[in-house]
Amino acid sequence: MKELKNLENHYIVCGAGRAGQRVSQEITDRNLDCVIIENDEHKAETFTDQGYRIMLGDATNEKVLKYAGLERGLVCAVNSDPENLYIVS
Repeated sequence: MKELKNLENHYIVCGAGRAGQRVSQEITDRNLDCVIIENDEHKAETFTDQGYRIMLGDATNEKVLKYAGLERGLVCAVNSDPENLYIVS
């Protein structure tokens, strides 16, 4: 995602499930930039079709988080509490 490198002050939402979708919608409703990291190709495709910025990858991978701009803001909404804890630690 070349566009991702040019983003500043954006939020990163990990997971495109129910919670991730809701959070992403709230962020974009406020005219703020948002990138969703999702490892399920089908979910990622659905969100891309809806106009969201999607990064296909595993949010538990530190390289993926850094590429997405980890230092800018992070919301963890994957389906597993242990994975959410791992991502933020």
